[in-house]
Amino acid sequence: MGFNVKPLLTLRLYEDDRDAEQELVHRYILQELMKNHSKSAAIKLTAKQLGIGERTVWDIVKEIDSIGNPSSPPKKRSRTTIYDDLDEGQKSAIRRHVHSFFLRNELPTCTKILDVVNADDTLPELKRTTLWKVLKKLGFKWEKRSRNNMLIERQDIILWRRRYLNSIRKFRSEGRKIYYLYETWVNAGHTKQNVWKDTTVHSARQALLEG
Repeated sequence: MGFNVKPLLTLRLYEDDRDAEQELVHRYILQELMKNHSKSAAIKLTAKQLGIGERTVWDIVKEIDSIGNPSSPPKKRSRTTIYDDLDEGQKSAIRRHVHSFFLRNELPTCTKILDVVNADDTLPELKRTTLWKVLKKLGFKWEKRSRNNMLIERQDIILWRRRYLNSIRKFRSEGRKIYYLYETWVNAGHTKQNVWKDTTVHSARQALLEG
């Protein structure tokens, strides 16, 4: 009888699992007994097929006889996460909450998103770390942004620029002389450097259609 590589590999995969080892040896011995081999002959052939010692097979047979036929080892149940428990409607709702910050020209930080999500009665209350994982699963990426972009989007800078342009337009229409005396600047380091970005959305139209 030829040497069978696959059973040997299977046995070694479960060498730390006594139940799996018993089941494999038991199956091979039954196959040999069905061929009208004696018990000792069946044990010898099983040891040769699996590449283990006859004494090991004898010990397993005795153990099986004392406890009965081995059962298949229980399968490990995969752990479910909060993300898995969310239905598609809830996932879309979280995505819409993040997109709403961009519509308001506001930076969607994790703290702000957490407050909005937990205020939504249709969504489960999430912890900060859990929300972080959910956003990553939804395709959002926490990344560093350009300082110039952040300055342009700051609400006080927007209002300041608007007042300046309106004043310049008014003074020019009145024919006034305009003198530029010095420069004024805002420190870019006072802005948020990181923001959540949806990597699954590539245009404003797509964000509007998909929520």
